[in-house]
Amino acid sequence: MQPRICFIHIGTHKTASTALQFFLDENRVTFQQMGLTVLNTGRETFSWENHDLAWDLLAERAQVRLAQLRAELLACEASCAILTAEDFSLLHNHPAAIRDLVTTIQSAGHHAAVIAFLRDQASYADSMYGQRFRSKEPAHGYDAYLHHVLNEGTFTTPDGGIVLFDYERLLEPFSAACGPERVAVRAYEPWRGPGHIYRDFLAGLATIAPDLPLASWPLHVAHLNVNERLPFIAILGTIFARLFPEIPLPDDPRDFLRDIAPELDPAIAFGPYTLMLYDEAVAILERFSPSNHRVMQRYGCQVAPDDLCAFLRPGDERWDLARTQRAIYDRCVARWLAGIPHPAS
Repeated sequence: MQPRICFIHIGTHKTASTALQFFLDENRVTFQQMGLTVLNTGRETFSWENHDLAWDLLAERAQVRLAQLRAELLACEASCAILTAEDFSLLHNHPAAIRDLVTTIQSAGHHAAVIAFLRDQASYADSMYGQRFRSKEPAHGYDAYLHHVLNEGTFTTPDGGIVLFDYERLLEPFSAACGPERVAVRAYEPWRGPGHIYRDFLAGLATIAPDLPLASWPLHVAHLNVNERLPFIAILGTIFARLFPEIPLPDDPRDFLRDIAPELDPAIAFGPYTLMLYDEAVAILERFSPSNHRVMQRYGCQVAPDDLCAFLRPGDERWDLARTQRAIYDRCVARWLAGIPHPAS
C-alpha cells in the first residue's frame, strides 16, 4: 500500500503560483476523484490558497490552524492531499515552524512532501521589484534594490517576509524536515508556453506519488496567462504619486506620459516593465551560480544553465527595451527626487 502523502506547494513567488492555485481550486472535484484532496485549512483571507496557515506559522501562532489541519487530514479519504501558498517559502528561516507543520501532517498519518518552482534569479529579482508597489514604502531605487539582492541575497516583502535568492539555503530546512527524497523541485520556464506550468506541476507531484493517475484525467485550465507584470507607466505613476502626493495624476495615463516622457513610444510605456540590464543579469546569475549547481546536484533541477551568454542572449531585443525603460526610469526618478515633478518645472 502506497503511503499517504500531504504535499506542500511552497511557490516560490513569481512562478505562476496563483495560476496553479486557481487550477487546483477549479479542478478540486476531479482531483478528489484522482485521489488528491485540495485542503481548505487557512483559506479565510484568500479562497484559492492556504495563505493564513502560512502566515500563522510565520507569526508563531499556528496552534489552532495546525489542529484544524490535522482534523481535516484525519477526515480525508483520498490517498494524497495538498496545501498551497507561496508564502510557505518564507518559512526558510523558521525551521521550527516547518517541523511543526511536518509533525502535524505525520500525526495525521501522512508523509509530508514539498513541491517548489524556482526561477532564475535574474528574472526573479526583476519581477520581485514590482512587489514593492504593494507597500507604502518609496518604491524607487532600483540600483539600491539590486545592490541589496547581490550583497545580501534577500528581499523583504511588504508584509515583512524575507525572500531568499540562494535556493540551496531556501530548500535546506524543508529537506531536513521532510527528507530530500520528498522534495520535488522544478524550474519555472515560461518560454515553454503558458500550459507548460500545469503539466510540469502534475509531473512534479507524480515524482513523489507515482500512483496518482494525474495524466489520465481531463482538467480545466482557465488561467493560461500565468504571470503578468505591471505596465512600465504604472511603475512610474506609482513612484510619482508617492513622491508628490499633493499633485493628482491625470485620469488618462497618456496625459501623464506626455508630461514626463513625451518621446517614449506608448507601446513601451504601456507594456510590461523590464528594468534589469544585461550586465546586471549576468552579475546576479554568477552570484548565485554555486548555489544553483548544488541544487542541481541534490534535487536535479537546473535553475539556469552554465552558458549564461546562450541563456541570456545579449543580442536579444529585450535588452534594448530594458535600456530604454531604465534610461527613462533613472531620468524621471532623479528629477523627482530633486523635487522637480515635470521637465518644465
